[in-house]
Amino acid sequence: MNIVSDSKVKARKEHSCDFCNGLIKIKEIYRSVFISDDYAYTWKSHLSCDVLVDKLNIIDYSDGEGISEELFVDTVINEFYNIQSDFPTPDLKEKLSFNDKLIFVKQFYSIEQNI
Repeated sequence: MNIVSDSKVKARKEHSCDFCNGLIKIKEIYRSVFISDDYAYTWKSHLSCDVLVDKLNIIDYSDGEGISEELFVDTVINEFYNIQSDFPTPDLKEKLSFNDKLIFVKQFYSIEQNI
């Protein structure tokens, strides 16, 4: 993986975060990484998702090729269940959406949604 550029950008249009698949809103500051591999692409992510990647050391679980959306989602869900091991109603844990679990984990680590 060859990183050509890595910058913080103010969104002029809506995008999707490549980690959580959530909406990057117009005027929101997000991270934009231009990567050249076998093909070129731009990885866009919420700043708060980048902070969470660092907090959870997700890179340690990658195969050396970077962090995929799947790895991010799996790690966040696992962390949610680790934090909530004493959750009083187990059925409720299963009914929460991924976004709810992500928000909970970010709050647990005191990561602001819009850094």
